Amino acid sequence: MRWVAPPDDLRPWTDGGVVVQAPATLPASSFPAMVGSMLVLRLAGAVHRAGVGPVPAAALIGPCTRPSQYQHHGAVHAVGLLIRPEALPVLLGVPGGRLVNAQVALANVGGPGWADVPAQVQAAPDDEARLGLLFNTLRAAVAGPEADQYRALLQGLAQALQGPLDQACRGLATSRRQLERLCRTHFGMAPKQFQTIARLQQALHGAAHSGGADLALQAGYYDQSHLARDLRRLAGAPLGRLVQGARQGAGTAHWPLAVGWQLSR
Repeated sequence: MRWVAPPDDLRPWTDGGVVVQAPATLPASSFPAMVGSMLVLRLAGAVHRAGVGPVPAAALIGPCTRPSQYQHHGAVHAVGLLIRPEALPVLLGVPGGRLVNAQVALANVGGPGWADVPAQVQAAPDDEARLGLLFNTLRAAVAGPEADQYRALLQGLAQALQGPLDQACRGLATSRRQLERLCRTHFGMAPKQFQTIARLQQALHGAAHSGGADLALQAGYYDQSHLARDLRRLAGAPLGRLVQGARQGAGTAHWPLAVGWQLSR
């Protein structure tokens, strides 16, 4: 499993590409809650998402407000893109909140530019070429000043949520009620929930180098107990188990955490 940095011009849209090559001996993958989305094209194997259903071979997986377990059937080979929260509504052409805790076939949401992508990905000679194809298709899908202006507005909303909500309202010249509506519409979750999940993601990305109280403080938690509570609720396991699993690489269900460490270097 490995992360591939995005081209510089696509960094506002995607956090990069991911190559997944899971052996048949790995029964599942575990993902924490996340504010971003995943565009995934699977070349081999079958995957079933617990509580949701089979994952389409070409799928757009939306933001998640809870941990997700993906059961594997056979060896799984896939490539995909990590879509930033502010980019999803632009890519969909509709508010991103519609896709929270959901997955849809790419053919149903991707627009005409994505119609031939699954076949092209299958025919590509290697994973580098496959990711290059995905990056190029994303670039074409979000081309134009209107798309970038829309993304920039949503990026401003996401950045405002990094601080206190009262401060976010002042910075955006909006009320708490309007802020709630904007977040639910575009990100699929309430402002506080978005903050909590984004903060947990920050903590998980830092877990390769820090732990305990230091990690909690760096990620903006009051103390270690608050971090531990969010880990159980939003990542499905205590920090020690997550880190131990991630350090085993492709042989563990917690490999997504190791990919997150590559992203945050």
